[in-house]
Amino acid sequence: MGKVQHDVWGSAESPVSSLQTSIDSEIADNCAVIRHYQELNRALRTRRNTLLRICSLPPEVLARIFSKCNERHRVLASHVCRHWREVALSEPRLWSTLSLNVSSNTVWEQVKFTRSRHAPLDLSVVMVDRNREGRVQRLQDLREPLGQIPRTYKLDVHYDQDSAPLLYESLTAPVNNLRDLRLHYHIRDAGHRDIVFMPDTILPEGTPALRLLSLHSCAFQWSSPIFVGLSHLALTNIPIHLRATPEQLLSVAQRSPGLKTLKVDLGLGGVEDAPSSWVTSSTIKLSRLQSFDLAAPFNEYAGFLSHVELPASASLKLEVGVFGMTPTDTSMSLVPGKFFSPREGAPRQVLQLEEWANRQFSVRLYDLDEAEEWGSFHVHSSDARHRVNATFMCSSDRKTALREHVASTMANSCLQVVHTLKVHTRYLSADLPWTTLLLNASQTQRLFVHLEKANMPEFLLAIDPRQWEGGSPPLPHLAELHIRRNGTEDWQDNVTLANVIDIVTSRKKAGMGLARLILENWYTGSDVPVDEILESMRTVVADVQWRRRD
Repeated sequence: MGKVQHDVWGSAESPVSSLQTSIDSEIADNCAVIRHYQELNRALRTRRNTLLRICSLPPEVLARIFSKCNERHRVLASHVCRHWREVALSEPRLWSTLSLNVSSNTVWEQVKFTRSRHAPLDLSVVMVDRNREGRVQRLQDLREPLGQIPRTYKLDVHYDQDSAPLLYESLTAPVNNLRDLRLHYHIRDAGHRDIVFMPDTILPEGTPALRLLSLHSCAFQWSSPIFVGLSHLALTNIPIHLRATPEQLLSVAQRSPGLKTLKVDLGLGGVEDAPSSWVTSSTIKLSRLQSFDLAAPFNEYAGFLSHVELPASASLKLEVGVFGMTPTDTSMSLVPGKFFSPREGAPRQVLQLEEWANRQFSVRLYDLDEAEEWGSFHVHSSDARHRVNATFMCSSDRKTALREHVASTMANSCLQVVHTLKVHTRYLSADLPWTTLLLNASQTQRLFVHLEKANMPEFLLAIDPRQWEGGSPPLPHLAELHIRRNGTEDWQDNVTLANVIDIVTSRKKAGMGLARLILENWYTGSDVPVDEILESMRTVVADVQWRRRD
């Protein structure tokens, strides 16, 4: 029996074996037919797609459209159809943005590097690796992409002491196409003494196309030709032993007169002398500057600004430490007056003054947005819309001098052209010089004040026309008054609503009536219901609003 089974199932010429061969042959033939028709269907779909308007675009136009997409959408577009994929893969610039990390390099970045062929690169490299094991080899793996720096137009590198030699070696090659250079050094030593100036061997042939330079915790020699012809310069967190002195920064600015943005964070080199004692006497004109961002002590700020002519159209962002002001320093306005001059055809201006913790004063000037809610006190426009966004800090023993200096600067510089004035003195313990401020706010139509209990009497006296008989009272054009008091305690021993009504009535009799009065967080000072009080006030002011009723 076993022998018969062997003859039937095991023989190469058995009926079963022949049948299997025949079936396999038919399957192969059918697969060939299926592949044939699949190819026909692909060809038909391709022909159909060519009839679509999007596929009738020239390849260079379609590639330009792809360039407006983010990377994920470009990958998706390359899988839509054969034509789109051919266009996507044939345009190296679509794959020329590389993000490399020494601790987590990906196959995808290598694929993009291959696809980019000889296109100019936008190269971002993180060379900082906390994992010490195998780090040397991982850094060496970056040598090939770093060798492409000569064809790189934008380079952003994060590096540290261990990876610096490889970076410096890569930057010895010519970089004629480099337009954007951002170097971010990661500090290891808390004393910053491991940081030195960039070696003279890097960028030996200069950077003729460089327009943007950003240095964080690192620096070139301030006489380096890399600072020639820049449009954008940012110097942040520079260690104190490498910082430029104000005169060196002026020299940098002089070699880049076309600067559009200038940012200097954490100050300049130490300056003990008054600005008048500097060797530099010339004034540098930066007529194209659009944004100036400076964090520095007052002497450095004042000295630099006294030797630079900035356009009034530029926006200022300042963080100035007023710790060593002398009588000669206070003769200079904290903010140059021309920055408060109204632009031709510009919206109306809002000036916002705030004091915090008695030792910090901020000045914000921005154009009034017509969509802004009139009854809103805390309106902080974005930095992009600020014309001036300045913060002045001082020690506790100089807070009075700083407050008077701010008030004097505002009175002399800008209050005459301010449409909306907002003053926030929530944490103020001493009185603010209201008279100086309000007398000069001759064109102000909206006044927002946030006051402590101690400041209320002086403020109300300052806006009472009966105190100015025979003279010009403050705020002659005031149309809206918003008073917000700080705290929740009753003020019956200080100022009540009756005092406000009395002063508002006096202003109306003097021809300076209000169109709107907003009272927030107030004590009524009587047992009369709030609704009745408001109704009686509407005989003096048409629009009266009461918020956070007590």
